[in-house]
Amino acid sequence: MMCTIEQTNHLASNILMIEHELCPYLGYSPEQSSKDFVTSFSEDALREICPSVLNLPAALIIKETEDTCLVSIHLSSKLYMDLDQTPLNKDTLKTDHDVGNLLILIEEISHFHYFARHAESRTPLTKLEMEIQAELEKVIVASLILNNLFGFSHVKSLTQKIFDKSEFTGTLTDYRLASKMVELFWKKHLQSLGEDLVFNDQFRRLVRDISHTTGPQKMRLLSDHDQFIAA
Repeated sequence: MMCTIEQTNHLASNILMIEHELCPYLGYSPEQSSKDFVTSFSEDALREICPSVLNLPAALIIKETEDTCLVSIHLSSKLYMDLDQTPLNKDTLKTDHDVGNLLILIEEISHFHYFARHAESRTPLTKLEMEIQAELEKVIVASLILNNLFGFSHVKSLTQKIFDKSEFTGTLTDYRLASKMVELFWKKHLQSLGEDLVFNDQFRRLVRDISHTTGPQKMRLLSDHDQFIAA
């Protein structure tokens, strides 16, 4: 049912690079890497398992039955091959296309680890909370990686790419609402702290607090800009 694509070159190392930045920054101690859960389902398999993601470049698929729970990060065949054939490094991350691929991969790895942590602790979570967390982590992890490669965090250009260039149509989905909430969070703190904010200890503690809470407390920490930080 699945594509016969295997991780042969760079996909696993790209995932590990992301997790190397993500987990220490946010204080995660995962038992497993998400690289062991990445695949590319065929269209026929997606129609049976999760037809709603057929036209998406990537998605975390969670399908529960009475006896089993399938958890997979699905990448479209094109994205899978792009990420497997292309190391995300100083040469490739100069292009908007490869930065875009990096952000997509960070988002799905974020979803995976957020779901896994809450499943282990049997803590309920919502799709909105998962989307909020991924919007936070995309900017943080991408900026840390770009800073390692180029000596500059690129937070402002990343927020512009992720939020200013996004287009939404139709109803107010969880993704759209999360994007707007996190956009306000990033722009407020960028204005206060500048592009080095991801290296600010108080900011990091705030993001950790947001990442380790759920429900109304998560929303309050995300939205309560007045309780934050002077540069």
